[in-house]
Amino acid sequence: MNFSGVRLTSSGKGFEIQDGILWNLLDEQNRLCGQAAVFSKCTFIT
Repeated sequence: MNFSGVRLTSSGKGFEIQDGILWNLLDEQNRLCGQAAVFSKCTFIT
């Protein structure tokens, strides 16, 4: 909770998340298969 940091879109464009929640996604065998995030503010980095 209250995560702030730089992330990348699938096309490689950078953006900064403010006030976010980040969590890991696991498959049926409990292996990491990605991440998910929800956030209230973001700023694209040029």
